[in-house]
Amino acid sequence: MLCARTDKHASSSNVAHMTALDDNYTGHVDPGTAARRTLPGATIIKASVGPMDNNTYLVTCSETGETLLIDAANDADVLLDLVRRYAPRCR
Repeated sequence: MLCARTDKHASSSNVAHMTALDDNYTGHVDPGTAARRTLPGATIIKASVGPMDNNTYLVTCSETGETLLIDAANDADVLLDLVRRYAPRCR
């Protein structure tokens, strides 16, 4: 589960905090590889798997360390290796 930030000030409203990022992230990942992107609140591992080069994502909450696997494609061995390597606490 991803978590909202918990460092709200007592006087702040319930408005989401935005962070502007100025980086060179293109979103491209070569087939059979993984790319890591760290953002405020989460780390995202994006991998290209399967014969159709489907994108799959491991998103880890910076606060809790919990991880979510998104869009698991049809390459179980690669996905299990990805989870073992980057998200050992994933259930």
